[in-house]
Amino acid sequence: MTTVAVPARNSLRRQLSLFSSLVYRPNVAVPAVLADGNLAVGFAAIAVACAVAAAGTTRFASVLSVSDLIYGPQRTPLVTFLLDTLGTARAAVVVYLVEQAWSAVLVITAIGPVLAWLLGASAVHAAARISSAGRPFRRFGVFAAYATALALIPSGLSTFVFEIDPLSPVAFIGRVITFGLVLWLGALYYRGIRVYYGVPPTRAVTILIVAVTLFYLVPAMLIAAAVIAIITAAILLQLA
Repeated sequence: MTTVAVPARNSLRRQLSLFSSLVYRPNVAVPAVLADGNLAVGFAAIAVACAVAAAGTTRFASVLSVSDLIYGPQRTPLVTFLLDTLGTARAAVVVYLVEQAWSAVLVITAIGPVLAWLLGASAVHAAARISSAGRPFRRFGVFAAYATALALIPSGLSTFVFEIDPLSPVAFIGRVITFGLVLWLGALYYRGIRVYYGVPPTRAVTILIVAVTLFYLVPAMLIAAAVIAIITAAILLQLA
């Protein structure tokens, strides 16, 4: 009788096959990643995604500066509208504030995959607990690392290749690719929620919506409101 060798659970071959299966056979791969995923491998994949994001961020920062984005030909119609609305003096204050925060923005962008992984997994876990479907966090956290890295690595590569000039027609291709990968990541999360928390489709969708709304959209809106308030206060104090 001929026996077929099965890769060990933590072997490199087995772990790489989990990543490829998430692409080609997600319905089969999601339960496998939840069962056999390795935290160290998932973290390494996230580190690769951060390296890709850092390369894109460094290239972007070397090509465009804050002044270019606000005063140069690369500025968007929204920036032009704000300049016309604020006037020269107020716009100078905004430019100064953005320049002071620019380095921090670039660093956050470079480590974005880590934040997306930890915040995404935590948000889903918290939403599941709110929905009375709580389970231990670790296995879903490992699955989230695999799924997030698998989506953000090609997304970072598309940004690196297509979006050097934000206003070029080619940049639109990169945005479409990124948007599609984000939707695909959401589909993987949905499948992971169904399998790991053992909930029906409608409840899995509810958990995903609650996670995105309460732990992403609401904080993002609060941060945006805080930034607007800070800029407004700075303008008023500068012109007082």
